[in-house]
Amino acid sequence: MQDALHTHDRRTGRASLDPPPPLRGGAGPPPADAARLRSILASLAEGVVAYDRDGRVETWNPAASRILEMDPDEMQRRMLAEPGWAAVREDGTPLAPEELPWAVAGATGVPVRNVRLGLRRRDGTQLWISASAAPAGRAGGVVASFREVTERYLSDRRLRGALAASQALVARLREELRKVETLGGLVPVCAACHGIRVDARYWSGVEAYAAEHAGARVAHGLCPACEDRLLSRGGG
Repeated sequence: MQDALHTHDRRTGRASLDPPPPLRGGAGPPPADAARLRSILASLAEGVVAYDRDGRVETWNPAASRILEMDPDEMQRRMLAEPGWAAVREDGTPLAPEELPWAVAGATGVPVRNVRLGLRRRDGTQLWISASAAPAGRAGGVVASFREVTERYLSDRRLRGALAASQALVARLREELRKVETLGGLVPVCAACHGIRVDARYWSGVEAYAAEHAGARVAHGLCPACEDRLLSRGGG
């Protein structure tokens, strides 16, 4: 029973493990082909959910229940577009129910491919899936498929964080190199007050210049020659 498809029985209002009804407008595939199709869908690692034209769940495979962490009753109650999905984009902003891939495919009739979105798990952590959806043809409704990509998402986020830190470090090193090159060049100093010319109209003190261009603080003291001269003046 583990590899059976779940089907929403409209008569009883409950989920069952019976084969899904044939598509509207046709007699459906032969029993052998239908059994093979059910076996193939049940063996997929990707979750597959079929919605009818009213947005209600018709059929889903075991992987869908496992990935979404929903029991059959929860699966059959989950409509195509409803706030209960509580989905978010990769940047963390909320994704409106009508923006869900399966809702977009149902509303526009255009397939939607490989949309990454986050869903809330039972324990409060974030589940990340990559979802696709497409209209179900003449039968109406939508077929959605998805796979879990939580580990890949977290790995990509760590990589983006490391890249941003590296870029910040490179920018900081470039700035420090610019300061060193500035100090290594010819620095115009006033012969009277010893101020340093920063541009044509602005002069800076030694302390401010050193702090801005070398990231250093100036500690004041006396060289031996000045110390002797001051002491001799005091003694005279």
